[in-house]
Amino acid sequence: MISTPGAPLRATMLSAVSADETFSRPIDVRGYTHIAVYAIANGTVSSGAVTINEACVDPATDLPYSGTWVAVGSAISPSTGTVGVAHLTVAAYSHLQARVSTAIGGGGSVTVVLVAS
Repeated sequence: MISTPGAPLRATMLSAVSADETFSRPIDVRGYTHIAVYAIANGTVSSGAVTINEACVDPATDLPYSGTWVAVGSAISPSTGTVGVAHLTVAAYSHLQARVSTAIGGGGSVTVVLVAS
């Protein structure tokens, strides 16, 4: 995703997923200081978790790091009829990704949206 630092950013990270270890594409959030990530339960959701991960740009390739990323904050646990949110602390993040860290149970799914300014 290409964005202009400082301009508001809204990006769907994951759309209607449920499988364990599903990863979003990296989102470039350099220059944004206020970031919230929303996990929206679709249908019946009785268990599961979404983790937000961070990594930097690999100086050798100028692409987002391809190894193991680091979790930022606590996991979001969506459930039927709710929207879970993680308000990330003000920091100099580089790239963020969403990860289904525990499969979404109950037959439903989760959509994850990032909002930054």
